[in-house]
Amino acid sequence: MGVLSGFPQVAPFPTSEFKTTSEYGGAGLGQLFQDSAGAIFMLVDCQEAFVAGEIVVINADFQATQATTASRGAVGVLMSAPTTSDTYAWAQVYGSCAIAICASGVTSAGQLVLPVTSDVGYFGEGTSAAGAIVFGAISRSACNTATTPGGWGSAPIGLATIQLMFPYVNGLLTEASS
Repeated sequence: MGVLSGFPQVAPFPTSEFKTTSEYGGAGLGQLFQDSAGAIFMLVDCQEAFVAGEIVVINADFQATQATTASRGAVGVLMSAPTTSDTYAWAQVYGSCAIAICASGVTSAGQLVLPVTSDVGYFGEGTSAAGAIVFGAISRSACNTATTPGGWGSAPIGLATIQLMFPYVNGLLTEASS
């Protein structure tokens, strides 16, 4: 059995910030950091611009891309709003996350999916939208559309509290209930 060690105590920059690859040369991509509340964050390389709270899929090289129903891999919620590609940012992968972007149909007890739409990067609920099932994520509050994230557009989108337990997608799809 390998030797186990704890998480580093101090992250190289706050979760609310992002750094370009030329600005940062610290911790390696994929490194995990834990905050005082027990939430765990992964350092990822963003491949495009995002808004805070957007849902991303993380590949084996720790590159984060916008989550779609065709995505495969680890899932995280971005904590900042990187404005370009090749930017390092924090994706929350464990713990209670109150800034997850969701569709208006998300309730406090539904099965979370990545909806089949052209405008992805948010959680939907399997009872109201077809999509790729997100394993290891549970909604803990209904979607609050009064708090539409900035830069998102006019879709019925809001924020919800999601319990993350190292979520992932593997391509398994669900159909909306009739």
